[in-house]
Amino acid sequence: MFELLKKIVRWLRLFPEVVFTGDSSGRHLNKVRDVMDRYDMVTSPSEDYFKDRYMHIIDSALEAGRLAYEGLKVLDAGCGQGRLAIAFAKRGSSVDAVDVFPGVLDKARIHAQKAGLSSDRIRWIEGGLPETLDGVADNSYDLVVCAEVLYMLEEADATIRGLVRVLRPGGVLVVSSRTRLYYLAHSLMSKDFLRFSRAAKNNSYKDIGQALSWSDPRETEDLLAALDLKDIRRWGIGVLSGIEGDPTGKFCFPHELNGAERETLGQAEDKIAGVYSDAGRYIVYSGVKNG
Repeated sequence: MFELLKKIVRWLRLFPEVVFTGDSSGRHLNKVRDVMDRYDMVTSPSEDYFKDRYMHIIDSALEAGRLAYEGLKVLDAGCGQGRLAIAFAKRGSSVDAVDVFPGVLDKARIHAQKAGLSSDRIRWIEGGLPETLDGVADNSYDLVVCAEVLYMLEEADATIRGLVRVLRPGGVLVVSSRTRLYYLAHSLMSKDFLRFSRAAKNNSYKDIGQALSWSDPRETEDLLAALDLKDIRRWGIGVLSGIEGDPTGKFCFPHELNGAERETLGQAEDKIAGVYSDAGRYIVYSGVKNG
C-alpha cells in the first residue's frame, strides 16, 4: 500500500499546475499568518544578530544619502514584531510601522513598551502591501524600509513602485528580497527537484501553489533605476550564517556562538556583504531618490 501511495505522489508531481490550481491568495496569507504567529522576529534565536546586520547596511545607505536618524520620518513597510521600527525610534526617528496582521502588531507594541519607548514614538498601522501605500501621499518619508517582505508578496514590483512613490526626493530606500540561489540551494537540501526546476526557470512558485518569489539582482537594480533612484547598492544578509532551514545555516547559527565569536562573525559578514551579496539569505538593495 505504501509503495502504491508513493507512486501516486510521484505521478501527481508530474502535473503540479493541475494539483495546485486551487491554492488561493487567501490560503497563502493564512500560511504567512501562521508563521508570524509562531515566529517572533524580536525574540527568536539569532534574529538580534541579523537586525544588527540590517542596521549596519541602513547606516551605510543613510550615509550615502547624507542623512542621520535624528528627526527622520521613517516608513517600516512590513514591520513584523517591530525589530527595526524600534531600533529607528530609539535613534530619534519618527516611525510609521505597517503590518497586515493585528496580532503581530500587538506583539510589536509590547516590545516597544519594553524597550522604553513612549506610545507616540511609533505609529502602528494595520494594512497590507501594496494596498496601504495607495493611501499615502507622494514624497512623505525620508527613509523607507521593506525588509524580508517582498518575497512573500504576489505584487512585489508594484510594492516597490509604491515605496519609491512615498519616498521624498533625496530620501533613502532599503528593501530586501530572496535570491534565486537561495531557493536552488534550499530545494537541493531537501532533494526537492520539482521546486529546484521551478526556481531555475521562473521567478516564483506560483505555478505549484506558493506565492513565494525572488528576483535576480539585475532585474531589481534595473527596476530601481527606472524609478529614478541613484547610488544603487546591494548587500547580502547572512552570507555565512542562517537560521534553521536556511542553506547558509550550514555554516553557523549566530545564537550558538559566544559574544566574541558573534562579534567576529558580524564584522566579517559586514565586510563581505557587498562582495558576495548574491550568496546571502537575503539580498538588500538601497538607493537615493533623485530630485
